[in-house]
Amino acid sequence: MRVRLLEDESILEMSNFSKNASGLPANVWIDDSGWWKSAKHNCPRIKIQGNRSSHIDNSNLIPMSIGDNPQILISNPRNELSDGEVNVIKKFVVKYKNQLMALAQNDGSYDFVQFVDLVRKNGI
Repeated sequence: MRVRLLEDESILEMSNFSKNASGLPANVWIDDSGWWKSAKHNCPRIKIQGNRSSHIDNSNLIPMSIGDNPQILISNPRNELSDGEVNVIKKFVVKYKNQLMALAQNDGSYDFVQFVDLVRKNGI
């Protein structure tokens, strides 16, 4: 599902990877539109829903970098997830780093449907 979110008076388009579909402990938003570049962020990122709800709640999204050592990119996030749950998401980012980066580049070489299929095949 593609979700349009308002962030700092701009529209952010990211695809939602629900926790029910992904197996992750929280809903995750994945940048497959190259939004990070137009927002002038210094790195591609995903956003994590800061609670365990299965319902989409875009009022509390926590940005996380994509890389070999994913980091939460804000200080003191409102986060109901345990450290262990956040670590599961970090391991997911590391495992699928190349694919997440390809999605974030938005050059047409890789798409969200391919990504979801890959995760379903290989697991989190």
